[in-house]
Amino acid sequence: MIEDLSLPVLVGLAAAALLIPPAAWLVWRQHRHWRAAERAQQDAEREARTVRAALETAPEGYFAWIYRRDAAGTVAMADAVGECSRRLAVLLDLYRGRDSSFDDILECFAQGSQEQFGDAIGRLREDGVGFALDLTLASGGRRIAARGLRATGDD
Repeated sequence: MIEDLSLPVLVGLAAAALLIPPAAWLVWRQHRHWRAAERAQQDAEREARTVRAALETAPEGYFAWIYRRDAAGTVAMADAVGECSRRLAVLLDLYRGRDSSFDDILECFAQGSQEQFGDAIGRLREDGVGFALDLTLASGGRRIAARGLRATGDD
């Protein structure tokens, strides 16, 4: 029977016998990596939902900038997404609620407090320097204690 096969057919069968097993192994290995990456993404999303839920139960309001990492792992400061808590929106009576920007929050404070708060936030975002301030609201003169900190690292 082998005598009936021509040389090109034999070469083709030999090539297939040599190439198919490594190609199948590569596809199987890549599929394992894809599944592991998908599980890691699902875990990260679940952890983010858990952290947000825990923050929402905190007795204090917060405004957080969530920084995204690019493919190289560097943090893009300009691409930070700001998140205002429901409690902070109620405390400051923000019209846009949870969709409020930091500028909306800053406008709630008296002029001197705006400058002080804006400077402190700039140092926090640029250099990671935390702060504790006593600020005055523009409406009513009520005082608000504001604290800032930077959570760094992957944990």
